[in-house]
Amino acid sequence: MTFRVAHQPSTNPARCPYRVVVQKTKREIGWINQYLDYETLRRLADNTLRSYAHELLHFLRWWESVHHTDAVTKDTLAESTLLDYGRFQSGQQRQLSGAINQRVAIVDKALRHTFPDAPQQIAPGFQQTYWQRAPMGIGKPRLALSRLRVKTPKRTIAPLSVDEVARFWSSFRTSRDLAIVWV
Repeated sequence: MTFRVAHQPSTNPARCPYRVVVQKTKREIGWINQYLDYETLRRLADNTLRSYAHELLHFLRWWESVHHTDAVTKDTLAESTLLDYGRFQSGQQRQLSGAINQRVAIVDKALRHTFPDAPQQIAPGFQQTYWQRAPMGIGKPRLALSRLRVKTPKRTIAPLSVDEVARFWSSFRTSRDLAIVWV
């Protein structure tokens, strides 16, 4: 089966204009579109909704390749579903860890919203426990588990050499060019 994100504007403001559908039959994928409608009610921007639809489409394509069906139910979800999905993404060529974390976070939110009674996603070694403060500081802090995250490399900032700085300043031809830099 092939899936795609279809742009279907509607007069109903509670309906997301982006729908994930089966390409040949135009059948909508219920749980994804239900989540997109929920996010539309939260008044997310259209670009954000489109991004969410594409991230969930990526998950759906992986799910269909592994389970040979597009039906995601509470009974078919396991504790290691997101971990398996993260492993699949890590195996892709030149996959950035930020993209993996974003996809996993969006899929996790969508699955928890659509299937609240499904097993919690647990990935020992990828998650950490921490103390979460009570809302408004009232009450005792409680132990919480972080989301599944792939480690992102830290950026290293290399200073410019003397020659590079000199070449930068010599690239300005007029005082107007220098005035633009100082603004």
